[in-house]
Amino acid sequence: SSRIIGTHVSSMDPTSFANLAVHTPSKKKKNSRKSSTVGLTSVNNPSFIIHVQGSLYQLARNFCFQINIVEHQYNESVCALAIKTITWVIRAMQHFPHLCFEEDDNDAVNFGDNNSEQGLRKNGSADDDDNDKCSKKTEGGPVLWLMKRLSNIAKNKGEKRRESVFKCFASFCTVCEGQFMIPHLKLMIEPLHRATREIENGDQ
Repeated sequence: SSRIIGTHVSSMDPTSFANLAVHTPSKKKKNSRKSSTVGLTSVNNPSFIIHVQGSLYQLARNFCFQINIVEHQYNESVCALAIKTITWVIRAMQHFPHLCFEEDDNDAVNFGDNNSEQGLRKNGSADDDDNDKCSKKTEGGPVLWLMKRLSNIAKNKGEKRRESVFKCFASFCTVCEGQFMIPHLKLMIEPLHRATREIENGDQ
């Protein structure tokens, strides 16, 4: 499923894919015993990310889980795909943050990494280390949540886990604009500093 999703998102430009969401009536498929519908073009059949509210958040959350694993469960190909997909997701979050929300309102929402299978809802539970609430208009929004999530993952010991997060950060710096990354430098530097200090102290 991760490969299918990875292939799906990689076929779209994260900076413009949501602009293709044009809703038109579907056509009935002719010469078929059962009634079914087919779309006219890929433009008229936008991604599930557009149709399913909160799915962009779910993608980020689930691929973060694939990185946040114990050492003996590490799989290089799975983590490489997760890094690539998270890089796509953060760019999509930057341009279309509303796709992270399950409810279309302007109330405060919780950006903590809760354990529910729902999108970003009001009054959701959160981890103690990531209990930030803000509105959809708050600068940073879902992007800030994702950066905090990755930063917290890398704070825990685990060479492979940390390496995957640092590769995410490197990938972000490669494809995202510098001005976009500057506000998040502290979140990237903190786990790097901790890892370096632990190595120097022989505590890795």
